[in-house]
Amino acid sequence: MRSQRFFIVGLVLLLSLFVYGCGAGTTGAGNTSAPSSTQSANALIVNSTLSALKIEADIPPMQVKHQVIVVVSIFPTGGPIRVSDVSIEKNATAIVTNATPVGTPGKTLVDAFGANHSVDATATLETSPDVFSVAPTGPQIKPLDQNRVEWDWFVTPLIDRNQTIGVDIEVQWTSMKDGKKSLPYTLGYPKFPVNVQAAAVEFVPTPTPAPVTSAPPDPLAIFVAILTLLAAVLTFSTALITIPGFRHWMRDLFSPSKRNPPAEPRAPS
Repeated sequence: MRSQRFFIVGLVLLLSLFVYGCGAGTTGAGNTSAPSSTQSANALIVNSTLSALKIEADIPPMQVKHQVIVVVSIFPTGGPIRVSDVSIEKNATAIVTNATPVGTPGKTLVDAFGANHSVDATATLETSPDVFSVAPTGPQIKPLDQNRVEWDWFVTPLIDRNQTIGVDIEVQWTSMKDGKKSLPYTLGYPKFPVNVQAAAVEFVPTPTPAPVTSAPPDPLAIFVAILTLLAAVLTFSTALITIPGFRHWMRDLFSPSKRNPPAEPRAPS
């Protein structure tokens, strides 16, 4: 009996370990799946002029006359560090003519022109005013002492079909001693393709006419109408009386001899 009891207890323990192992294996397998990304499905990522920085544009689906928010950002590829702490490589060059070199290779962006300098970036949305309505217009300035620098615009497409939206991102250094600014250095000038859908045709129902309601009678208008009628009757009567034939006819009509029949003669007594 004791050996059977030990056998049953051991069998239960083995089954428990087996079930636990299967559950742990399933959980582990789930944890090895790819991590979920917070990046938008509409995001487009391109290279900047610095290999350690990327430019990302989040452009939602567009439709004529429908306003959307376009977000453009820059972020380091080497981990969660500030954009201003990104190192400059030796072969970093601007992609526009007559631009200032990026600064001392091997230094960070904030120290590219030595200490006591601040560094900012400006972004300008480059579009045609005949194709897109953009607000705000002009460049937006943002400091680079953050892990991701973002700019956003309200964009309303005016024309359908395939279009492009360009973004000009430039960096500029300012001396904290005398306020002197360097010439801008271009981090990137990508052009993103967008497909603008035509405006949907909206059915406008024919409005039902409102029932005509009669206004209540105006007492003053009724009084004026009665006075007008009496004046007309009085005028007409006065005109008839002035006619001699009408006066004779009225006199004969209301004469007592005409209204009362002649008395019958009495028989002699």
